Amino acid sequence: MNRKRRIDGELQGCSNANPILDTSIYEVEFDDGSTEAYSANIIAEHIYSQVDGEGYTQHVLNEIVDHKKDSTTVSKEDGTITTKAGRKLPRQTTKGWQFLCQWNDGTTSWRPLKDVKESHLLQVAQHVMNNGLAEEPAFAWWVSHTVKKRDMIIKAMKKRYFKIQQKYGIEIQKNVQEAQALDTKTWTTFWIDAIRKEMKNCSKTFEILPEGSRIPVGHTHIKCHLIFDVKHGSLERKARYVAGGHMTAPPASITYASVVSRESVRIAFVLAALNGLEIEV
Repeated sequence: MNRKRRIDGELQGCSNANPILDTSIYEVEFDDGSTEAYSANIIAEHIYSQVDGEGYTQHVLNEIVDHKKDSTTVSKEDGTITTKAGRKLPRQTTKGWQFLCQWNDGTTSWRPLKDVKESHLLQVAQHVMNNGLAEEPAFAWWVSHTVKKRDMIIKAMKKRYFKIQQKYGIEIQKNVQEAQALDTKTWTTFWIDAIRKEMKNCSKTFEILPEGSRIPVGHTHIKCHLIFDVKHGSLERKARYVAGGHMTAPPASITYASVVSRESVRIAFVLAALNGLEIEV
């Protein structure tokens, strides 16, 4: 990243210790080799958006891509212990195993099993099952039980989900394709009209970018979908366009640090400017 210069070779904009008064422009080079010009304020906002209130960076796990073990791992021969009553039980150990984690920012790092198991239990269990490691002592005492419990919960939730098919005697659709199919079958346009109305209202809040455009700095790509309902009384069909909140970092009180909003950063800049304070980046 370098300061952008004018045609005459002079630096574009003026730097200042106070972010509000900093008008300098920088040329930012991306991983694919392309460059874009951004003001110092935009760059500062992007930096602040990647840390929590105490300045710590939090990463969201994308996937576990590899594993390894060292000489401290427990062998299968020593994978059980015998109680005083003569019962053989699995030895509860995680020694010697590490997993290569790929994070949401594209970086990778090796993490010990005891840490990854605590924070990403299901992802570790699925990786172990996919790679035939379930019989290893470090996994035999918990992986099989974890996967079975997950499958039971998902199966129970699927049964509950598909039971809710009607409301006030009207069939509730699960996706756009089902809504279109029902309108075609009943020779009506109730659901299609609801979809068009919702998308028309939502289109005012979006800026449609050309296909293949780069995600703007400070923004995150998440998927969206439509959910359907029936209004009480009028029986009007309703469609709501919602974002996949599971693709964003939840509040720090739950698991991960939340992203600082742009408005919060701007308020901080204004307060610094009013009080003559210097902001350290």
